[in-house]
Amino acid sequence: MKYNIMAISDIHWGSINPKEQLESLEFVFTFIDEAFSNDLPIDLIVIVGDYFDAKLSLNGEDTIYGFNWFHRLHKVCKERRIKLRLVQGTMDHDNYQLENLLGLQDDDGLFKIFLHSGIEETLPDLLCCYCPDEVIETSEYEKKYMDMILQVKDIGFFHGSFDIVYGDLLDYKPELAKKNNVMYNYKLWAGQIKGPLIAGHWHDGQQYEELYYCGSPFRWTFNEDNPKGFLFLQYDTVDSSYYIEKIINPVCGMYLTYEVFTNAYHNKEDYVKIINDVTEILNQLTKIDKLRILVYINDTKSENDVFLSSLRQNIVGHKNCKITIKNKVKDKKKKEKIKERKDVEDRFNFIYSKNDRSDIIREYIQVTSDNQEDVPIDFIKAKIKKYI
Repeated sequence: MKYNIMAISDIHWGSINPKEQLESLEFVFTFIDEAFSNDLPIDLIVIVGDYFDAKLSLNGEDTIYGFNWFHRLHKVCKERRIKLRLVQGTMDHDNYQLENLLGLQDDDGLFKIFLHSGIEETLPDLLCCYCPDEVIETSEYEKKYMDMILQVKDIGFFHGSFDIVYGDLLDYKPELAKKNNVMYNYKLWAGQIKGPLIAGHWHDGQQYEELYYCGSPFRWTFNEDNPKGFLFLQYDTVDSSYYIEKIINPVCGMYLTYEVFTNAYHNKEDYVKIINDVTEILNQLTKIDKLRILVYINDTKSENDVFLSSLRQNIVGHKNCKITIKNKVKDKKKKEKIKERKDVEDRFNFIYSKNDRSDIIREYIQVTSDNQEDVPIDFIKAKIKKYI
């Protein structure tokens, strides 16, 4: 039997303006409609964790939009007889808030929430495991769920980190594996699952062998250049073959960065060109695009202050543009002061030792005198006895 599956993760209601978020997620319903129109009906939709971004107020706009969107998805799944599964994400994000949706579960089994790891024959002959990001050490997790891990499964849905994601970094920072959150053992899980491992948590949407991260369906931070959307998976239960495609969000906002290095600009004309470039970019942005002007101040020209003042005046009124200053000159001076303070602390660290007072005074005289004068210890003891 071939099944068509959609896997969406890291929606993070509360991360951006909810109206923009709602608009950006419309492509999910468009895809469902087009799939059925093209005789490619969807059998299962899995939301793989981090549905919310933080602990939200029940009457907050983000919460209302988030619940309304889910109710709409639930209704569509009911009408089209699509199985719907929701996996809890990290505690910092979902924070037990998915429990507010437990009332939507009923006897027909169309909708189910996984707050803890579990295994289920979601569709005929399709055995899936659903593994939320549980706050428990990896060794404890594997001991607790070993029976479940060792059952042969078709597809695994996870929220959290796999050791394969970190690669060689674990060799240099083994403490990453000791945190009180599960780190999934890729070889252990991949050896028990016939098909792919589908995961949420990492927003870049990368693939590692048979492990596929969905990635977030839209951007809300800079330096996220990877395509955004969700995963479409077609799985054949007869031979365990599968096909995966990233469905790209067509209305995903761009997060652009325009870099300025002040030492590369020498006159008024150079700075005017920057402002003209920025103005041109701003005129081309849509309402959901963002621009970050990243200014590296790495020289001490007086023109830098004039330029920054003029740049700020030109972007006034553009809510989707911000200026970030990285003052390399100040950073360098700050590091030098920190080093100087540390050198002084190291130099006079002996003052805090538990040595005899006379020894400490003798060493202090040696350190602070120009010729490292060595005062006899008996002389110092005599003075201490006389005056203290």
